Amino acid sequence: MIESPELERLLEPVDELPEIAGIGGELKSIPADFVVEEIPLYEPEGEGGHAFLWVEKTDIAAFELIDQLASTFGVDRRDIGVAGQKDKRAITRQYVSIPVADDDSLDRFLESTIEGVTILKATRHPKKLKRGHLSGNRFEIRLRDVRHAPEDVDEITKFIAGNGVANRFGPQRFGNNRSTFWAGYQTLSTDEAPKRLRKNKRLRGLALNAVQSAIFNAIANERIRRGILRQTVPGDIVQTSDGLVRITDDDRATAVNALLAANEASVLGPLHGSRLLEVTDEALELEQAYLDAFELTESSFAESRYKRSIRGIRRPFVLKVDEVQHIWHETPEGHDLTVSFSLPSGSYATVVLEYFMKPKS
Repeated sequence: MIESPELERLLEPVDELPEIAGIGGELKSIPADFVVEEIPLYEPEGEGGHAFLWVEKTDIAAFELIDQLASTFGVDRRDIGVAGQKDKRAITRQYVSIPVADDDSLDRFLESTIEGVTILKATRHPKKLKRGHLSGNRFEIRLRDVRHAPEDVDEITKFIAGNGVANRFGPQRFGNNRSTFWAGYQTLSTDEAPKRLRKNKRLRGLALNAVQSAIFNAIANERIRRGILRQTVPGDIVQTSDGLVRITDDDRATAVNALLAANEASVLGPLHGSRLLEVTDEALELEQAYLDAFELTESSFAESRYKRSIRGIRRPFVLKVDEVQHIWHETPEGHDLTVSFSLPSGSYATVVLEYFMKPKS
């Protein structure tokens, strides 16, 4: 097994804008500094056997919200539906679904009192809300005690709006002290899950997914170092508005690179597993180099006894960021910065913040 310090180095993000100083700052000093609002995939229809509750919670974890709703309204927590997990130390607004009888009044939801939770509206819908049924999230995040650098922040905001950011997984994917990653790495390296994961399918899946994510991040970092995060190499697979394109010749590469430069396409990176769409040529060499660096192989994923949890998929290396803006605030101590933006589901606000914060100068 590879030594931990070397793996830790591979997991550290690479700065895509090293010539621009970061502003540092403190994140989540109070819950109100981190506001997240879910962008629904669809709105409730107004009739049916489930109540869609538009909920605002403050400093409450996702599982605590479900537990409180289940206890307050006398339903099994397994019958409560959410589209996605939301941060604990934050103010978050999202839909939650609860089964209701045909003659059940929705007023009782609006009139309820739950500490840290406000139900803003309740609407009927025929089906339970399912995981992944969201378009994305809007963020409004206040960074406190930052270095006041208006020109640098203007340049960072402009870059992100025009080019997006590296679509890395955020540190929360890997657990405290990367414990989730290390549990998954042990599982894949030995094909034997640690004791705490053997009977917990959900935690085991999270741990294995963390290894997939770590390798993806490492390859994204390498492409930043080589200046090819937004350029193709032979053998790449690229997602365009017209579908997938394989880079097989110079003419195709030229056309696709123009789309990449305009932020209208993205090279796809690997989340390794048994069903991963294979690349070729130089792209394959790059991906293989990082499997080697992690001392894993394709068969570590494809032939694992836990392969059903890691089937494999490709993920864009570049994340488009919509509606990115910033506002400066003068404070008695110095300056704060509020950054707002929208992201599609499955992406991480912390990755966007890395572009602004960096190590404090």
